[in-house]
Amino acid sequence: MNSLKLTAKLDRKHIVPGKPATLYLLVDLEAEEAKPKEGRLPLNLGFVIDRSGSMSGEKLHYTKQAVHYAAGHLASSDTASLTVFDNEVEVLCPARPLMFRDEFKGMVSRIFPGGCTNLSGGLLAGYGEVKKNTKEGQVNRVLLLTDGLANQGIIDPVKLGKKVEGMRQSGVAVTTLGVGDDFDEDLLTALAEKSGGNYYFIDSADHIPEIFGKELQELLSVVAQNVKLEFHCAEAVTVTKVWNYQPTGDRILGIGLPDLISSDCKIIVMELQVQSVSPGDAPLGRVTLSYDDAGASLESAEISLDLKVNATHDESLLASPEESEVRARVELCRTAEAREEAIRRADGQDFGTAQDIMQEWTDKISYQLSVADESMRPELAEELAFMEASRAKFSAGAYDANSRKQMASRNYQRRSNKKP
Repeated sequence: MNSLKLTAKLDRKHIVPGKPATLYLLVDLEAEEAKPKEGRLPLNLGFVIDRSGSMSGEKLHYTKQAVHYAAGHLASSDTASLTVFDNEVEVLCPARPLMFRDEFKGMVSRIFPGGCTNLSGGLLAGYGEVKKNTKEGQVNRVLLLTDGLANQGIIDPVKLGKKVEGMRQSGVAVTTLGVGDDFDEDLLTALAEKSGGNYYFIDSADHIPEIFGKELQELLSVVAQNVKLEFHCAEAVTVTKVWNYQPTGDRILGIGLPDLISSDCKIIVMELQVQSVSPGDAPLGRVTLSYDDAGASLESAEISLDLKVNATHDESLLASPEESEVRARVELCRTAEAREEAIRRADGQDFGTAQDIMQEWTDKISYQLSVADESMRPELAEELAFMEASRAKFSAGAYDANSRKQMASRNYQRRSNKKP
């Protein structure tokens, strides 16, 4: 039995023969609910903690509490390391099995705040510890928690992005946790997405243990690794847009996906340009999903679906209603893009244009809500409420670091299909 389920749906089933057409494809990956008796993959974790001066007080207190919690829920056979950074980087506990749990916790307790923020140095050192024990059949992850801007070591986001892309190729993902209002959310989001990890915005220090716990539960319930989706275009088809993930290739598009956890869902939306085709069923291409099952079998699996559209002159068929879920997903993806543009405008103090953009897309989501199937209405209603609140904040007095992080986090959640 497959751990993942693959479905694909077009916004329309019929097009006019002899004319170019634009279609939208919704690809949905769903993971089964893991059965506790099947066990789990071993964990190889590198905790990388910012101990710069701004982390003093509640932030460092709750961070220590969170790492203590994580250590208490890992098995003795799991591997963990502890790296801290300010302007200097120190590996307090090299990577090793957690047989000496109390000793590890003691090292966590003895973290004290220091100077500046050499984020890259901490990240690279933490990665080095995880890399020592990286192997197939386990979860290899760096967990980076910071509250500040990278102002020591490598500070160029492009260079840091290249570093984490290399980490992903070696089998290690990076989860980033940003605390407060002073960190660079664009950088932390990029590090997580480029490496196949997760990103969390923690607006209040007392939420650190809760978010750490959430991430740990995900790591403990991975059901599929090395997940890859391919779309083989038919001769008459060109993919002109992919939302949510960055593809590689042209006629054969490849999309690398992060590990999937129990009951997880990932959504990819594509825009297809179809050249003029003859009457009858026209092939669009093949969607292929491959992955390594992380359950009891630990075997590789592959699922494929062939896609087609019907070209007809039958006006009744051509007038058939669109698949409302597909159209709603397209508009939700476009809304996230619009929100990114509004953020850029507001960053440049052009609050009027930012408000106009949000108003336009608030109206569009409102319309989608009015025509949506019952299954999509809760998500659209939640998005509409967030859009209206964001629009209100795009004034010179209300748009600040916190609201920017809320909006950027919302866009990340949209791309990764994570619940707020």
